[in-house]
Amino acid sequence: MENLIIKGTATTPFVSCDVSKRVITIKGRAISENAFEFFSPVEEWILEYKKLKHPLQVDFYFEYFNTSSSIYMRKIIKELDEMHICGANVVLNWQYDDDDEDMLDHGMEITYKISFPINFIPISSGDTHPSIDA
Repeated sequence: MENLIIKGTATTPFVSCDVSKRVITIKGRAISENAFEFFSPVEEWILEYKKLKHPLQVDFYFEYFNTSSSIYMRKIIKELDEMHICGANVVLNWQYDDDDEDMLDHGMEITYKISFPINFIPISSGDTHPSIDA
């Protein structure tokens, strides 16, 4: 299984799916109108990784995401939840700017009813976001 790296753009987030580190990082803006096309490789990577039954840390830090990206993020989180239910240790770190209550609310809404641990982590706007910087 190989790592997946997708460079971020003005409309799509940076993505890193690292097998050896057992970490997925998604950060930036997700405002592409074709979220399915963008997030499909991430979902495929998760489905393949799920077969390994290894622990997985997922770090999200979104500046903003649109409705179509939100729908696809729910799908990815559902896959992660299924991974956890099947016995893999999954932890989600939902990082957000400490003055962005909307992004905190979105994170709580998207992750509602999942069975694995979620850490909501406020980041001061002056911080460098150490766990998500590429």
